[in-house]
Formats: sequence, C-alpha cells, structure tokens
Amino acid sequence: LLAVHQHLYRDHLKMTKESKQFQEFFVKEDIHLIQQNFQTLVNYCADDNLACCQIFKKLWAEYQNRFPHPATLYGMLNMGNAYLPINENWELFYRNNEKTCEETKEAGARALVTAAKRVLHDLKPDINGEARIDAWLFDVDWSIKGDHEFPEWYFKLFSKRGNVYLDKESLSSEDVTMKSAYVPLIFGMTYGPYPLHRSRYYGWGYLVPNEKAQNVGDPLGKHFLRYIDSKILRPTRHVDEFFVLLEALKTTKFWTNYAKRVESEIPVWYETSDGARLGAIAPAIVPAGTVSRRSVHKLWVTLTNESGTGRIGTGIKSLIQAPDGYLLVGADVDSQEQWLAGLFGDASHARSSLPCHRLILCLTPFSNMMLAGSKADGTDLHTVVANQLKIDRGQAKALNYSRMYGAGEINATNTLSKAGMTMAQAAQTAKELFAVTKGTESSGFCSISLTYSRSCVFIKTFRSFTIEFEKWVVSLVQKEKPDVPEANIVCSLYDDYSDIARLFNGGYESATFNYLEMQTHREVLRTPVLNCRLSDSLSGLPKDTPDKKYFTAKYKRSVMNWLVQSSAVDFLHLLLLCMEWLCKENNIRARFVISIHDEVRYLCPEEDAPRLALALMLSNMYVRSFISSKLGIEQLPLSVAFFSQVDCDTVLRKEVHIPCFNADGSPVPEGITYTIEDLLKITGGSLAADVTSSNEDCAKIKASS
Repeated sequence: LLAVHQHLYRDHLKMTKESKQFQEFFVKEDIHLIQQNFQTLVNYCADDNLACCQIFKKLWAEYQNRFPHPATLYGMLNMGNAYLPINENWELFYRNNEKTCEETKEAGARALVTAAKRVLHDLKPDINGEARIDAWLFDVDWSIKGDHEFPEWYFKLFSKRGNVYLDKESLSSEDVTMKSAYVPLIFGMTYGPYPLHRSRYYGWGYLVPNEKAQNVGDPLGKHFLRYIDSKILRPTRHVDEFFVLLEALKTTKFWTNYAKRVESEIPVWYETSDGARLGAIAPAIVPAGTVSRRSVHKLWVTLTNESGTGRIGTGIKSLIQAPDGYLLVGADVDSQEQWLAGLFGDASHARSSLPCHRLILCLTPFSNMMLAGSKADGTDLHTVVANQLKIDRGQAKALNYSRMYGAGEINATNTLSKAGMTMAQAAQTAKELFAVTKGTESSGFCSISLTYSRSCVFIKTFRSFTIEFEKWVVSLVQKEKPDVPEANIVCSLYDDYSDIARLFNGGYESATFNYLEMQTHREVLRTPVLNCRLSDSLSGLPKDTPDKKYFTAKYKRSVMNWLVQSSAVDFLHLLLLCMEWLCKENNIRARFVISIHDEVRYLCPEEDAPRLALALMLSNMYVRSFISSKLGIEQLPLSVAFFSQVDCDTVLRKEVHIPCFNADGSPVPEGITYTIEDLLKITGGSLAADVTSSNEDCAKIKASS
C-alpha cells in the first residue's frame, strides 16, 4: 500500500515508513498498550483508509480502460465473495491430523536415531585404535570435541546439541532433523551398486571419475520414490528403520506443508437452536492474483484433489460440507481452454470463399478433434497424437497441454526422458510431436506468400485487395528493375517489414498458433471475449527502447499463454454473471460457494438443486454462444453446448463417486450427477419455481434413464 501510494502521489503528502510500525500493533501488543496509544492508532487507521481511497480514485479510471466490460467487475467481486459451509468435522479433522502426524513423525525420528546409534557402534575404532572404513561416512566430521562422547556429524542430526542425550522414548519430531543430509549415509543407500555420495556443488549422486553430473537435491524426495520402490535406490543397512523413516516422511509431508494454512482459516460458528455445530469460512481469495487474472488462495485454490493416498490431510476439500437439507451443486467446464484455442484457430482459418459473418466450426484439425473426436473410438487429439508417436496417451495429454501453455521442444524432451526414453529418443519424439501438432515453422512477412506479419491477415475482406495491389506494384517496379526480388518490393511497402512473424503450417494446431502469434504483434493486446487488456508487465516496450525485440521474443510464449488463460477467465466471469441473472429471475435460492479455475460450486436447498443444475447447463450454453459470436462464428455444436454432467453432492470433491470420509472415519455417501437429458426430464425444461423434486425422486428419474 505504501509503495503504491508513493508511486501515484509523488508530489503530494506521502505516507511515511514510520507509520507502518503500527501495522501489527493490534495483533502483537497488549490491550493496555493499545489503550495508551489509542488516538495514535486510530489516526493510523484513518490515514490507511484515506490512502486506500486516494489509490482507488487514481486507479478506477485505469481499471475501466483496461477492463471495459461490466461482467469483468462483477466476476471479480463475486469470485472474492466465497462462502464455504463447515460443521464439527472441521475442528475434528485438524485435531486428528495433528495427532496422527506427530505420532508418525516421532516414530520416524526414533527409527533414525536408532539406526544412527547402531552405525556409530559398528564404526567404532577397533582394538588397535584404527577407524573402520565406511563407503558412506568416510568424509564426514568424525572429530570429538571436549568431553563429548559423540562425533560432530552425529550432533547435526538434532535440532539442538543437548537433544543428543535424550533417551529414545523422550524424543519428539522437533528434536531430530529428519531430512538431514546424513540420512542416506546412515542407511548406506546405493544407486544400483554404487554408494550415494553428496557434493556441495553437485548435490547427491555417486562417484564416477571425470564425469559431470546434475544436481540432485534429495534422494528421498518424491521424484525418487519410484526408484526406491523398484530397488534401484535402496538402503544396505538398518532396512526396517529406513522404511519407518521413509513412511513418516511420505505420509506427513502434505500435512506439514498445509497445517498452518488450515489453522489460519478463520471459521465463524452460528448459534443454532438444536446445538448443532454449523459455521462457514470466508476465504480471502484474490480474484486476479496472477498475470493471467486467475484467482489465488494459499489453501483452497492450490489444493490437489488427492484422496485415499494414505497421506495425512489430503481430504481437506471434503470438509466443506452442506448443512442438512442443502446440496453443493456445480460442474467443471469441459476442456475449457482447449475449446477456446480451437475456436481461435477456426476464427482465423475460414475458407476464402466465405465472408466473415459466415465463419464455421471444425475447419482446423485441432478444432475438429476437440469437438467431434472421441476417446472411445480413438479420434480425440490425445489418442491421435499418442498413436502417431507411439507413446502413452497420458504422456500425450500432458505434452499437449504443456505445449498449449507455451512449452517448447526442450520441455517435451525432458518430460519424455523422465518417462524412460533415452535423450536421443526423447529429442526425436519431441521433434516429431511438434511437427505433427504445431507444424513446420516458416517466417512470413508478405501476403503474396500467404504468410503475414500483421494481425489484419485474419480480416478476409482485405486479402484479395491487398494481394492485387502488391502484384500491381511489383509489376511496375520489375519493368524498370527486373532483378529486384519480388519479396523485397513487397516488404518495402510496409513499416517495420523486418518484424517477422513465426508462422506454422502442416500441423493439427497450426491455425491456433498462427492466431496467437499474430495477436502478439498488436500494439495493445486485449482478449477477444471481454476486451480485457494485457498487463504492462508483459506488454511490448516503447518503440525506441533498447532490447525491445529481445524482450518481445523472450516473453512471447507468456503472452500467448495469457491470451488463452485470460480468455478462460472471461468465460468464468460471464458464467458467474449469467448464473446470478438466472437465479434472480427464477427465484432459485442459491449461494455462490467457490470457483477454482474451471470449476464452480453453489449451495442451495435440496429441492432447488435440479433447477440450479439446469441453470448451470443453460449458462454454459449462453456463454459459449456469446464467445463464439464474438469471434464471428454463429454456431454452437451440441457436444459443447452443455456440461457433460452437473454434480449434486453434500461435500466438496472433484467427482461425486470418489471415496470420501468424515473426520471420525465414517464414509460420506456418494452424490448424484445429472446430464442435460436427466435435467430436462426432472424439470420439464423449466426453471420456474413450482418445479421441485426431492433428492430421492431425482435419483429414481436418473436410474430409470
């Protein structure tokens, strides 16, 4: 706040750094100190509010310029107004996980100390006083200082030196450094037949003469667990204790990372007549926390959907539980960003015989496979790419998404090499992948070669006129100077003709990437949906700025990624706005719960759930129709018009059939999913308030269908 205020009001009275000393006063200081400094503190609060008001006054006009559509403002305000219903399971879950995590860590800590003491005993000097040679601990500090009975390296296993003398039963996980660099050495770990060795420069590896290596941070990290399972990485001594420690590290890692985030969430508990423990959390979600305007929250938006993995605490999302008589209704937008990317390609790739107002879908292979392809018959993009390159479909899917987000051949090579290919095979497969999908690269700078350096290439009305004009100029010049190349003549007609575009052809996704490439050449880049402007941090530098071209080239992939992801955010804002309108118009009693990227959830009374689910289906259709129309395509195929399913559940989880348990261990009943056909039967295709059905009735109708 201080930095922003000083930047915007350089010539005015500024807030001072000294005033920030009161920022944590109400949190850290005693109530008596607050009373003594009350007037100063209240003045600080008033100044803080005044500064916020002044900043808002300056930035509001800029915001309206950058985000001109009112749906953007509504979407941001609504996304920040999340409401997560909870009950007694919230507190019980936290207590149980803390207890289980501590017990598991203690078992691991004791196993580590037990193994370390045995190693010390085994490596004691022999009768002649000669130290025993060990392939792992040969270069650690064996010196014994003062009257201590243990070498220096052993002390470093503990958080405090005094903890060395605690008996095993008194040790807690806080007393021992369970991720110490000495752990692999204590257990005599090997990679194949080679003892592990740690270098300050290279990290973990094994000693090979005259060989360079890559840094490995932790041989017990998650990336190496598969090597331990396959016994490529293995302990050679104190094996039982090793696996106790490994299990402790694996199962407690998630909760160790998230415990403080869960604890920092502030629940508000309601007073209920029957004494039931009901409440809610209003998380401080940042509605546009990334450069692509995605929402951010340290807990709820970053959580994975893991369940049943045996890791402590992975069921946090399922603690969001609807009160009795209510349901959580929501859906995931199907292939949201892929649909947008395919639409971009179609919008830029109309047949020359079609006018702009008659653009049609599925003109490009990418769009066709996305809309008409099926995993079942092997015609979807992921399966087609996998079959063509002879790789696993899961690998193809990961590579397809990473490529759309801007990853290049090097990233694909590394991904394939980690999956078991040699570097040579991975590099060749990655090269083939990009040739098949993105296409072959060519540099374009004139319309005669049908490649262009400006985004006006996509305005088909001007193509024939431009080509005719260029040919006329070329014919005049070559009459006088026949040796001048045609391309040079055309280039001389345009400013910045050296600003060459990287265009692609021959690939499934060539049209999409050409569209994105052309958009990056705009002086002011905005989303094609709600006209939202690119952040200054990624916008092109002023014309005469040194290294302007270097900056543009370096961040071009990020800009392309922004265009797709930010358009997806526009989609979400429109969906939330449409839901608000339909719920108000039809008296659907619904409360927005949360949105996580392409996922939305609402809370409503059980009897209103079918109408709310139908409203979600219709909102999806309206939003996709609006976006298609904005891009000049007046068509919407049935395959994407509606959600594949809408979930009605009592808890927040990725799929209604994922096994889920309450904090006391009792199972949570499965939810129900509805297709558009189910909802049309239940509601008769109406959102009217007189259409109500019980959950049992809905289940019967679904079962019969």
